[in-house]
Amino acid sequence: MALGLVLLAVGAGFTLDPLEQGTAIAAGVLQAVGAGVLCGAVTAARARGYLDSRPAAVARIGLGLLAGAGAAIALVGGLVFGADVTLTGIRIGMSIAIAIQLAAIAVLGLAGWIRVREPAADMRSYPLAVQFAEDSPGHVLHNRGE
Repeated sequence: MALGLVLLAVGAGFTLDPLEQGTAIAAGVLQAVGAGVLCGAVTAARARGYLDSRPAAVARIGLGLLAGAGAAIALVGGLVFGADVTLTGIRIGMSIAIAIQLAAIAVLGLAGWIRVREPAADMRSYPLAVQFAEDSPGHVLHNRGE
């Protein structure tokens, strides 16, 4: 997971110079690979039961979109950037890539919202949770960890 975050951060840290194709391609590829590694980490954590299925599925969609945005940046960098760069090409190409990034951020925000809104009564996520009797706030019924 840390590798994915590092790759994503390094790719996002590159300054995109319209006259250089290599920087844009490298930035896009690093972002796509970083998001792909993060998506793989979420998938592995879900397979081992560390994450609930609903927020993890939405997070995987968001990370997939983020990887797609990185691929779009690399594609735009390869096709549009360079010595014969046009303003229209940059506007259209980068607008599409940024729109994909914004959709990814919205979906990742939705995944976070789903996770926050999960009912507090769902004790599956908290194996050592203590349940109390309704008639006596301080009386412990049982410990689910035992």
